[in-house]
Amino acid sequence: MVWAASSVQAPAGLLFVAVGLWIVCRATGAFSQRAFTPFVTAGLLAALFGRWTQDFGLPVANMAIFSTPVFIAMLGLVLFLDLTEFAFLPAPAAAGRWLWSRNWYRIAAWSFVITFLIYMVVIPIADWIMQLNNPPKSIRVVEDMSLAEQVRLRSMEAMATFWFFALGATVGSFLNVVAYRMPRGESVVFRSSRCPHCGVKIKGRDNVPIFGWLLLDGRCRNCQTAISFRYPTVELVTAAIFLLLYFVELISGGANIPVRLPNAYHGVVWIIFYTKWDLVALYCFHCFALSALLAWTLIDIDCQRVPSWAYWFVGAILCFLTLLWPDLLPVTWAQKVAFGIEVPEWMSDMGTGIVGGLSGALLGGVAAQALKVRQHKACDEAAPTETMSAGGPMAMLGMIVGLSVGWQAALGVWLLTLAIRPITSVVASRWSLTEPPMSANLMVAYLIHLICWNWLTVSWWPSNATTPISWVFLSACFLALWLVNRFLPVAYRPIRDSSHSRTTASMTADLPSSDATSS
Repeated sequence: MVWAASSVQAPAGLLFVAVGLWIVCRATGAFSQRAFTPFVTAGLLAALFGRWTQDFGLPVANMAIFSTPVFIAMLGLVLFLDLTEFAFLPAPAAAGRWLWSRNWYRIAAWSFVITFLIYMVVIPIADWIMQLNNPPKSIRVVEDMSLAEQVRLRSMEAMATFWFFALGATVGSFLNVVAYRMPRGESVVFRSSRCPHCGVKIKGRDNVPIFGWLLLDGRCRNCQTAISFRYPTVELVTAAIFLLLYFVELISGGANIPVRLPNAYHGVVWIIFYTKWDLVALYCFHCFALSALLAWTLIDIDCQRVPSWAYWFVGAILCFLTLLWPDLLPVTWAQKVAFGIEVPEWMSDMGTGIVGGLSGALLGGVAAQALKVRQHKACDEAAPTETMSAGGPMAMLGMIVGLSVGWQAALGVWLLTLAIRPITSVVASRWSLTEPPMSANLMVAYLIHLICWNWLTVSWWPSNATTPISWVFLSACFLALWLVNRFLPVAYRPIRDSSHSRTTASMTADLPSSDATSS
């Protein structure tokens, strides 16, 4: 309704009206289990993202709650649910079984080639023909590219995008190794991947992330032992996270980074080939923190214990990087003047990471108390003395969050975490599923906050622009969410034969993964 009222003077707001109506319809169950639903959602998402790219470099709007990233985040969730429903429809399910029974990888290869040709040849030719018929009235020659220049530019964009996707998938493959070997005290670097069932060393071509599992049909080449579907899923999720930050943070010119002004020239050419090292450093820094959170989440899902040294090792790396390059934390712990006292710049730079780490650890310990009396029953038999409701692991995860984004954003991440956890609990209870661990909620909250960070720099959210009255209100919100999580029961799914499940997982856990050497 807000966008409808403002669309009289800004017709572009009609797009937000359509998106808002579609989100409301899908949230109420309208158009459920229809074949056209995911296509409509994807089309609106593409249009919204194209509209958003025009705003890169502009100042943050005051009404950030109605900003484009919020709509994109909601549409992304709707698209995920639409695709899940679409996969279980009779026709798509039958088509998927038919493709799997056929030479599916040949069909996938041809689909990739056709898409590549359309992107590289058909679209540039159409654009070139349109420019011949309607010459652009531009005074900047650099915008008027020939057909060959457009093809070369698109080739660079496509290859850069694929490279970052491959980088994320490779990191995801390594995280599979970390999640399996670290709790068992095994080396994650100095041992090649082997099948735990037959002991045969996995070949390099079978260690290719995602595609190695697909080409093997999910089985060991030697003994035909089944490989869990979880491992290519982890690789795909990690690749998607790397690719999402690549678009939102890197080639956007840092549009999601607060305080720092976004680059006026952005895109693959201006950011990657004319390398902006400050943006590359921020991208790698945040990807490293997200990878650590994802690894701990996988270990928690397995009901295993993360060694204490691993937390301190990651924390030491983050702290060292922030001390070496203070610009990795754009929002300092104190402004030029704090409580009427002039804060030296060197003290502000050095204290940002330390204060952020301590604050994140404290908030994590407090948040963990909401679940301390709730034992995760799915892990009772596997790890009766160690659950993610314990304050220690959550405090260490909070330290990682605070070291990577500062104390203000750490409070925002924990607020989102405590808000997400009741949603996941209700969904798990509704569908009789095991509730994800708190570390999973924390990782999702961290990613959402990181994407919308710049647009959350407002007076009513934890940031350097928050007013004293808002800090009191936010503290009250934190307490209210803490109480909600305290009295909310943990949803779980009983495990009939825990020992058999654990043995099967151990047999297949290391198969599709590659360690640092093979990667």
